[in-house]
Amino acid sequence: MKLSYYTTILQQENTTILHNAYSGKIMSFEGKAKERIEHYLNHLGKSEDFEIEKLLYKNGFIVEKEVDEIQKCDDFEKEVFNGSGVLKLIIMPTEQCNFRCKYCYEEFAKGKMSKELQDALILFIERNIKNYKALNVEWFGGEPLLAIDVIRNLSKNFIQICRNYKKPYLAQMTTNAYLLTEELAEELYKLHVNQFQITLDGLAETHDVFRCLANGEGSFATIIKNLREISKLQKHVSVLLRTNFTKDILENIDAYIDFIAKEFSEFPNFTLEWRPASDMGGGRVHLIKDKFIKGVNMFDLLVNKEKEAMDKGMQFLDNLHALRPGGRVCYAAKENSYIVGSDGNIYKCTDAFYSENGKIGVLSLTGEIQINPEKETYWIGNKKSGEIEKCRFCKVRPICLAAACPKRNHDNKEITCPEVKYDLEKFISFFSVNPNICKVIKEDEEVQEYAGN
Repeated sequence: MKLSYYTTILQQENTTILHNAYSGKIMSFEGKAKERIEHYLNHLGKSEDFEIEKLLYKNGFIVEKEVDEIQKCDDFEKEVFNGSGVLKLIIMPTEQCNFRCKYCYEEFAKGKMSKELQDALILFIERNIKNYKALNVEWFGGEPLLAIDVIRNLSKNFIQICRNYKKPYLAQMTTNAYLLTEELAEELYKLHVNQFQITLDGLAETHDVFRCLANGEGSFATIIKNLREISKLQKHVSVLLRTNFTKDILENIDAYIDFIAKEFSEFPNFTLEWRPASDMGGGRVHLIKDKFIKGVNMFDLLVNKEKEAMDKGMQFLDNLHALRPGGRVCYAAKENSYIVGSDGNIYKCTDAFYSENGKIGVLSLTGEIQINPEKETYWIGNKKSGEIEKCRFCKVRPICLAAACPKRNHDNKEITCPEVKYDLEKFISFFSVNPNICKVIKEDEEVQEYAGN
């Protein structure tokens, strides 16, 4: 046996933490287990502690001597960029929105998807689903719930087609949740929509400034009311609460954490994602540019506050992707991933609708997706990580595969590395205190249990 090339060992005062970028596993060893792990690793290849060896091998921390891990990563890369055979469609049933978020870059120039285009999209799925292992749809916008009739029609047809071809059908939704009542959430669940991403920008005094309705009125109270109702459906749906941090939200972060924990900590289906608000373009962003947090590492800035939120029962499972194989590969870099606009335009990236290479094709009324190969190459034609000198032997290569952001890679003419490359030990340390993510092993009996004996 040998230590995996992708294993990181983090030594703390009373703990030894192991993470493997290829398997995505994190384990923490304390007490007797820590002593056994350290002895085994110090005598790797000579130790006869076969329980520890089995545990480490099972979780990818050690591998057989003859294993070529670089080649394994090459093979894994092909699978990831093929989307594992899953057709991923981000569908915009409408590009209109009932909000006017200050940092939003969308123009809301296009309306609801026509019946003719809906029929064309259904026909495309009917003709092509046999070529894929599954269909994964994300409803996006604008605000998708403004076109619930389109969602109903397409969903029912997708479900039936996938049932006919014996293919799994999965669905999620990004929504502002203003219209997401308990009744509608239950209906969407029956249409296989069981995951929602919803943005809450702090408490009412900040949220209602940054995420107001089109008429300028606040949205916080209605969203909280809907979230309270949705929390009753915890067996059915999961909710990722995203916050786009600004200086104003940061100033009141303690009160915000207390509020979120009081409202949702008892519901394991509610998780958090914190990101910095940024200038993505658009006609309103100039109004709040002075509110953006610049020149600091957001992970360093928020890590202690995230721990406080976790201590109060909240989870940050989304950030865990930063430590998983393929977890920082952008969907736009994958061959089988497309965005379908309400007018039939085909894109690769939701942040690049209005860029030169944003639109890569069109859905015809005859049910064909016609792609401009040159435009698509901009997104999926970058060199693979195994062909790039600085990436091939990178310890975190399995996580991003040189595709954290294909747009920045192309525009900057160099690979954009994800934050985990530079803060790996910080990420590992952060997640090691979360029992839902990191297995903590202390006693001999636990070693035996996790070794699978």
